[in-house]
This record gives sequence, C-alpha cells and structure tokens, in this order.
Amino acid sequence: MKRPLIGVIAATALLGVGIASWTHMAPKAAVPRPPPPVERAPYDPALTYKMVAFYQSRVKRNPQNGAIEWAQLAGAYLQRCRETGDIADAQRAQAAAKRSIAIRSINNAPAWDALARSLFTQHQFVQAEALARVTSAKYQDDPDALNGYAGAALERGDYATTERALQRPIVAGADKPDPSVQALQARLLDINGRPAEALRFLRLAQAEADGNLDAARENVAWFHMRVGDELARMGR
Repeated sequence: MKRPLIGVIAATALLGVGIASWTHMAPKAAVPRPPPPVERAPYDPALTYKMVAFYQSRVKRNPQNGAIEWAQLAGAYLQRCRETGDIADAQRAQAAAKRSIAIRSINNAPAWDALARSLFTQHQFVQAEALARVTSAKYQDDPDALNGYAGAALERGDYATTERALQRPIVAGADKPDPSVQALQARLLDINGRPAEALRFLRLAQAEADGNLDAARENVAWFHMRVGDELARMGR
C-alpha cells in the first residue's frame, strides 16, 4: 500500500530536521582535502618538433585530401614558432593553412584560425583582423576567431573595436571562458588604467590554463608570466 504523498513529505522533512540536529551536536569531522593536482610531464623541447614531423608525414601520404591534417600541421608550426621565435614557422603555418582551405573551405574553422594567427604573428594586423572578423561571424562559438579579431584590433590601437568584440555573448555566457580571451580582456583593462581588475582576469586565465592538461607547457607558462608581469607593474 502506497503512503499518501503528504505523509511522505512530512516524514522527509522530519528526517531532515533530525539529521540537521544530530549534525549540529556531533563533533565536526575534518574537511577532506581536495586530491592533489595531476602533475604535468616536464617540458620536452623535442615534443613540438615531433608533432611537426608527424603531421608532415600525414600530409605527405595524403596531400590532396587531408584538410584536417594540413590545419593541424599549421597549428604545430605556430606552436613551434611560439617556442623558438622562428618567424619562418609562421610563414610555413600560413602556407599549410591555405592548403587546408583549398581542400575544404567550409566547416574548417581550425584552418581559418591558423591562417589568421599566422598573419598576426607576422605583424600583418590589418589582414589578420579582416580574416578573423569574417571567421568570427561565420563560427560564432569559436573563441580562437574572436581572440584573433579582437587581438588584431587591439594591436592596431582600435580599442573600441576590441571592447565591442569582447562583449560578444560567447564571452559573457561561456561556462568556461577561454583563457586567451581572458588575457586579452586583462590587457584592455590595463590600457584603461584598471590593473586590479586586469590581475583578476589574468589569475582566472592562469587557473583555467593550469587545469587544461592538453595545453602545451609553453602556453601554460605564458599565463604565469603574464600574472607575474602584472604584479610587477603593481609594485608587488
């Protein structure tokens, strides 16, 4: 025989009161510590070279149909450029991204993003912004396109365009904001004379990067450096 619903609710409420009273009187248990963070493997300078070689071999086997592989090769070149400072890798990334787009121009946001980043790295800010603006409009949930568009505008000194871009719903409504976009927001706050708010965004970006075990070590280290730079500017 089923209990009436009201009786079940009343019994549940009384049970809750009893548990609350017992908890109040019982000795407080120690709060369990969170598990230690997963440690990253030490930085391996050869890893990016291996990644470049891997995707080079993939596109060599399938040069006419490997749109994804060409885009990934472009990303690997850009990562190596960040780590070594060799601008020739940005030029190689530009060529690889164009090959990917030539094979497939639709539904290929990674290649468009890599092309814009390669132009940005070569300080071709006007071209990078124009390309990233179109990509951002086409792929409205793509933080890389938004970051490229807003970042290039910032480098040109067009702070109003940067600010409008960073007010996009992808930034305001994201459950886990992209750390690169947060770092860009911090830079704009710095320009506007708001270092404390900039530091808050940078620390959020650093925490997000630390929690992403797939992120390259150099990329994660960059966020730590930015926090340190901000603290130094604040005399801390």
